[in-house]
Amino acid sequence: MSLFNAISETAGPLWVVVDTNRLASDELKAFLSASKENRAVLPDYVAMERYKPDNLEALRDGFSVLKSYADQVVILKGTGEISGLNPDEHSFPEAMIDKDQTEGFGEFCRLLDRALQGDASLLRQLRERAGWAQAQMSVVLAGASKFDVDLGEFEAFFSTADLAHIRKSGALTGAMHDKFDAAVSAVAHSVFHNAPGPLTYPSRESWPDHFILRNAFCNGVYMLTFIQRGIGARRPEKARNDVIDVLLATYGTYFNGVMSNDDLTNHVHHISRFLLETDGVRMAPDYLQLLDEALGKAAAAAEDPGAPSEGA
Repeated sequence: MSLFNAISETAGPLWVVVDTNRLASDELKAFLSASKENRAVLPDYVAMERYKPDNLEALRDGFSVLKSYADQVVILKGTGEISGLNPDEHSFPEAMIDKDQTEGFGEFCRLLDRALQGDASLLRQLRERAGWAQAQMSVVLAGASKFDVDLGEFEAFFSTADLAHIRKSGALTGAMHDKFDAAVSAVAHSVFHNAPGPLTYPSRESWPDHFILRNAFCNGVYMLTFIQRGIGARRPEKARNDVIDVLLATYGTYFNGVMSNDDLTNHVHHISRFLLETDGVRMAPDYLQLLDEALGKAAAAAEDPGAPSEGA
């Protein structure tokens, strides 16, 4: 029995956000094959990253694993639409799911194959869609080049002594955690006030579940990472890539984590999850933590094969 089989039996259905770099991985295949109830969750940016007008083969190859498990793929609504959902009025994360795209994923894969086999009409439509996706990506990432300004505004919430402590120990004291929460709230309020359309504030109890606040929280952890390293600048192209990493980390906190081989994505997600839980936010268990626990039990059983198993 694989570790994925083991945790699927004990933890029940697992819904995991999948990064672009793990779409064709053996890990994803093992995860989906372990239980028909497991789900691969795809935010809009994962598809956007794969969509390239001049290389639709990359999109097909990226879905090579998923098309065999089309019924286990969940497509999320656009990040802009999700950012407008009020958790007082909608049940999260269910409200984040695009039901039409989710139900139509298998058909999409079949149409993609037909297009690449020579269906000119379908190929033209997909290329137009890919061009739109890349344009949307450019719009979203356009503001990522002001990293140094954002970092300076974030650092302003902490004293010089605080910043020195963070760089030296990498940890937050209780008082610093409060300042961190204040900085995150300030960023979230700014996003609310500058949104292109009117947004309704949720209740205090539901505020941590709002996507804008949750993404601001993960972005705060991202900023802390660079304060800890003493880095005050980031190349624009790197900062733009980081936007996607932080968004994936954010989505992972609504589900059973994120499947990625990107160090920054994983770091931001795990630290954010820890700090959110410290603040009292309830979240589904992280699949990596479940795997680690299962691995520990398997190692202990191998060392002492005569020991009774749990429930025996």
